[in-house]
Amino acid sequence: MAARTILKHQQFEDAVEAACAALPGIGYEDMADGVSAALAVVGLLAPPPELDGDTCTALYADPSGQWWQCEDDPGHDGRHDAGEHTWTDADDDAYPAQQ
Repeated sequence: MAARTILKHQQFEDAVEAACAALPGIGYEDMADGVSAALAVVGLLAPPPELDGDTCTALYADPSGQWWQCEDDPGHDGRHDAGEHTWTDADDDAYPAQQ
């Protein structure tokens, strides 16, 4: 699978708000999760979350569009690890640690 396109924050917010308007009664966070999964299927990703600066800042977006941040110490060598997922900087939808 080729790397997917990351939406701008406002684009994603607009999509979630439109979905909330079309399907009232579903909470915003649940709708955002559903929109993220639907967009991921067509090659689009929600913006990444704010980074936790206490761990490696490498990110990976899984097939459902959920973001994972590496839980290892900053500056480590080798594969990144977020518990449920491991990846390298060369994997599709992997974003190397920010310096």
